[in-house]
Amino acid sequence: MAQTIPLEGLKILAATDLSKPADEAIRQAHQWAATWNGELLICHVIEGPPRTNPLFPQQNEGDAMAALAWEQRIATEVSERVMAVTGRRADQFRILIDSGSPEAVIVSDAEENAAGLVVIGARGKTPIERLLLGSVAERVIRYAHCSVLIARPHAETSHVLASTDLSDPSLPAIIAGAVEATRRGARLTVVYGVEPWVVANAPAETAPVLPDRVREAAERKLREVLAKAQVDAETLIVSGDSAAAILGAAADLKAELVVIGTRGRTGLARLALGSVAERVVEAADCSVMVVRLGTSEPASP
Repeated sequence: MAQTIPLEGLKILAATDLSKPADEAIRQAHQWAATWNGELLICHVIEGPPRTNPLFPQQNEGDAMAALAWEQRIATEVSERVMAVTGRRADQFRILIDSGSPEAVIVSDAEENAAGLVVIGARGKTPIERLLLGSVAERVIRYAHCSVLIARPHAETSHVLASTDLSDPSLPAIIAGAVEATRRGARLTVVYGVEPWVVANAPAETAPVLPDRVREAAERKLREVLAKAQVDAETLIVSGDSAAAILGAAADLKAELVVIGTRGRTGLARLALGSVAERVVEAADCSVMVVRLGTSEPASP
């Protein structure tokens, strides 16, 4: 099977705010790092800039010492949490403590430390809790230079779902799905959702539903894509909106992980997360890995 980058020694950065969802991110990041003999980095962000006193600058030194002591206490708490969740010793992971905007610090830490994967815990399943996801996780997905895993607790169903739009740039998402399926000892299904406009542009003699000719053409193309990626997987062709198709397939198959790609790597292109990836990340009941897809270069992992 073709791979986009070497996974051995991959650096995994997990973000934690010491909440239960963040514990799931730590747990899954630990599993990734253990599999690939990688380095586990744990990022905790103290929100807001460092405080300074412009009226009484002589107090700044004392404030800085108090802030340093506070950071050390937080680092101890984070370390104890990681050891409790993963069973690792304190020397088997590295803690990064910084202040500022959470998404900005996470993205910056990931880039500065050449992380190949960022792992963030998702909030709960209620509409309000899902809205909270967007405040940090979705912005990290938009701006991170690497792939991002939104970690949710889910039963081990031994089924991984990867999506494709049948283009060459989508190959890294399929490969990442295959890598994860192999790591988990799971089945891999690759899904392609035939959008309504594709069916509408089918020959006039075909029906407005997914006709045999369209399905056969999609299956043939999907097999070509899998062959190019050197991936062996089950295939699923469904009709309708892509995000709904992916979410429906994930629910039907009881997938424990969905892998989806998003384009754009630098500048304004990073803003283009895309409605499909955004909706899948928000609405899926399982973990979702968003693989950064380049226009001409492969993405990771």
